[in-house]
Amino acid sequence: MFGLGSSNDARFFQRLEHHEAMQKVLLEQLGAKDAQEHELLRKFEVELRANAQQQNAILNLKSDLKIANDLILGISGKRNLRGALEMVAGKLDASTTKGVQAKLDQLEMDVEFVQLLERISEQHNLRIHDVLSCLKGLYHTFSKAMHGSEPNLCIRFADVTAPAERAVLVAIFERYNLSYTCVDESGAPVNFYSPLTV
Repeated sequence: MFGLGSSNDARFFQRLEHHEAMQKVLLEQLGAKDAQEHELLRKFEVELRANAQQQNAILNLKSDLKIANDLILGISGKRNLRGALEMVAGKLDASTTKGVQAKLDQLEMDVEFVQLLERISEQHNLRIHDVLSCLKGLYHTFSKAMHGSEPNLCIRFADVTAPAERAVLVAIFERYNLSYTCVDESGAPVNFYSPLTV
């Protein structure tokens, strides 16, 4: 009987050693997995910081570009809707001699512009098809009476009565980094577009 217990004791200790060895292997694997997760988390944080720095740099460059564009419009005596549209058209396709409106029509092919226009249209419950159709005659509409230079590039709702035209102008000015203001019929400033913040 004593020998039997001894054999059971030996098996018990073998199982105990086996479980301890398995536990040690599992702990090592968990430690390695924790180390991998920690490294991945560290890399993710570094990437987030880099993205934040890039976004900040882009915002600073856009701000600088808006200031430069405003100066150019002011110096050229074209700080008005017509002058701004001519400036944007000049940036679109300098390789051709197409007219201003023909160049502005190309904005329909600009994915960033169309996405921006869709967001603005959605904010104002406008149909994108209707808004895009305003693009076709935009320069003709604003080349009639918009001459001279103003202190600020301004979309006056008293002059630009169609919400779809307002949306197109705002999208163009946002896309091509032109500083502008919107004012309602009473002359009060209006925030026509609220960009999504991340």
